[in-house]
Parts: sequence; C-alpha cells; structure tokens
Amino acid sequence: MDQLIASIKKAGDNGPEIVAILEKHSDFLMKNVSSLDQHLARYETEQWTCLYAAVIRAKLMAASSIEPTHLIEARTFFEASDSKRLNLVKPIVRAIGRILTKKLIAQSIAISGIPVLIAAIKRIQDTANHLTCLHVNLCQLALSAKFFNPLLPFLNADLLDVDNDRKAYCIKDAILYFYYGGMIYAALKMWDRSFKFFTMACSIPTPSCSSLLLAAAKKLIIISLIHKGEFNAAEFPLLRRWKYSLEAYKKLEEAFSASNSTALGEVIEKNSSTFGADRNYGLVKQLIDCHVKYRIHNLTKTFISLSVKDLAVRARLDLPETAEKQLLEMAGAKSIFVKIDQRNGCVRFLDNPERYESPEVLDSLVQKLKAIMDYDMTLRRIISEEASTTALGEPGQQSSGLPVLSTPACKRKHPSE
Repeated sequence: MDQLIASIKKAGDNGPEIVAILEKHSDFLMKNVSSLDQHLARYETEQWTCLYAAVIRAKLMAASSIEPTHLIEARTFFEASDSKRLNLVKPIVRAIGRILTKKLIAQSIAISGIPVLIAAIKRIQDTANHLTCLHVNLCQLALSAKFFNPLLPFLNADLLDVDNDRKAYCIKDAILYFYYGGMIYAALKMWDRSFKFFTMACSIPTPSCSSLLLAAAKKLIIISLIHKGEFNAAEFPLLRRWKYSLEAYKKLEEAFSASNSTALGEVIEKNSSTFGADRNYGLVKQLIDCHVKYRIHNLTKTFISLSVKDLAVRARLDLPETAEKQLLEMAGAKSIFVKIDQRNGCVRFLDNPERYESPEVLDSLVQKLKAIMDYDMTLRRIISEEASTTALGEPGQQSSGLPVLSTPACKRKHPSE
C-alpha cells in the first residue's frame, strides 16, 4: 500500500499515469479488500480521490452482491470527492458505474443505485449540458426500475459537450444514451422528446453499431407515426442500408398512411411476431388509437364544420359518442381546436388561438432553433472525435452488451428493449 501511495503521489496530475498505476495494483486491492479501510483511514477522501475510486471499484468487484453499505459508501465517496481528481480517473469511474449497474439490475434493486450515479455525474460534469460516461448507466437503472423522475433534469438538458477521454467514452455511449432516452420519453408518452432522441440516435453514422442503430430506427418509425402521423424516410438516409430489415415497419407506415383502420390492424396482426421479437409490440398497438386521431385531424383541414354523426362516418368510427370522446381528448391535448354545439350535434373546427407573431412565441421559436443548432454541433463533434480516433488506430472502448437489459448489442441480430 505504501508503494501504491508513493506512486500516485509521484504521478501528480497525470491522469493516464495514475490510471495505469491503479490498474497495475488492481489485483493487490482485490486480494486485500477486507483490510483496505484501516489503511485509508489516514488519508482524506478529497486529496486521495483517485485511490478511493480504485478501492470502491475493488470492493464492488469483490462483492457477490451489492449491500446497502456498498451504496452508502459509494455515494458518500462521490459527494466528498474532488471533482478535478475524479476526472483524472474516468476509466475507473466508468467501471464503477458499469459494475454497480449490472449487479443492481441482476438483484432487481436498480432503484437504489440511482442516487449514487446522480452524485457521481454531478461530480464529473463540467456543466449540466455535459454528457458523461455514466449517463447510459443511469438510464439503464431508471428503465429497469421504471422510475424516471430523477432522470428528467439530465435528459431535458440540451447537450453541448461530451467526455474527451476515449478510454472512458466512445461513440456507442452517445447512441445508447439517445436510444435509452428515447425509450424513457416513450414510456412517459412525451412523444416529441422521444422522437428527438431517436432521431439523434439514427443520425450518428458508425459501422460498429449497426444492430443498435437498426433497433433505434425501428422505434423511430413507430414514434414518428405516433407523434407526427407520418414518417419521412428521406430525412434519414442512414436507414437505406436496412431496406429488408425494416420491411415490416415499411408496411406499417404504409397502412398507417391509408384511411382504413382494418388494413392497419391486419398488418399489425400479420407482423406481430416481428414486432414482438423487437419488443415493439406495445408501441405498435398504440398506433390504432393514433390512427383514429389523425383521421379526425385530417378532417379539420377539409371541413369548417361537421355534424358529430358525419364525423363518425368519415372517421370510420362505430358511434357518434366515440367520435365526440376522441374530439374532447384531442381538444384537451390541444392537438385540435373545436367548439361542439350539443343542441344540434355540430362540431366547428377552429384555428389555433395562439398568435404566432407574439413575443412569447417568437422567443420560443428562437430557443427551439438554438437547441437544434446545439444538437447539430454536438453531433458533429461526436462524429469528428470518433473519426479522429479511428484514424489514429485507437478505437474507443466498447461498452458491454448489457444482457441484463437485453440491450441491442452491436452483433445481435434481433435487438430488444
């Protein structure tokens, strides 16, 4: 232990050298994990953050299962650690996140690791807009626990920066972040954000993660139909390479574009095994209700007013009451603006009352445009850094297949949720 302490002290602020030293002594730490606390008692956490990180990793690796004491110790460490020194050993921090996530999900107690990773992310983030190597692990824990609220501040922050340490972060981390983020927003029925995240995932060209991108593309098509009522394949040239793999989803899109709900139901039923294997059947089933809403929405573009009975007939609904219920739901969501006259059973379609030349709306448009530009800059930087790494012959560290979540790994034929 004294030799390890001396070596770390000699390395100073040289992150790669410190990581190499800690990796060289990883077996020693693992073998002596039970007696490490008494040695560390003499050293302050803040000053010796790098050493404490290696010890936390050794304890988690040695443990057959994660106990509450492990979680308390890890969280206490991250909250007391020095941010600058913690960033020197990001590969070890990444390992802590990966080990913790894998074991907690296997033990079905994923929710207990969320506060730990939140504390860690806040320590290694330069700003709230910084995508770290731990964001993916946090998403995995949230999805496993089906507990999303603590994650939303991270997902809602527009990304402007990514980790530069290629041993702690690679292009697959970015794709997985947008993939999992899209899944979380879909679970919350926040379709606009889900669409944006799957769009980002499918906009990162990399040959090393084709199966992961294919899984994202399948969800993108469904989410686009739910959110926009259509899917424009021309906006995603990357999808051309999967023409045959996306055949069932192409038929789904075509059926959704038609006015016949029966045909849509038949396509869903015929390809149910494909959608089920992709773990997309739950999303696909929501298209039936969305199809009705978009048929009604299209009627608002054609007619100024219409009787509820005529609306039910034109939208191919069984009863006028069903049509009225759909109208009220859509009006409540502000997807259409209507006035229903209960006395004569007539529906009048109204324009959006929002004045687009108002300062509030103009400011909102400016903010949205800025957000789109920021996303584009982030995307270009990720792609550029990956290309530079490949050119230098130093491929980024690949993250695990994460079988505990049935994550779509790069070499799997049928990715799943």
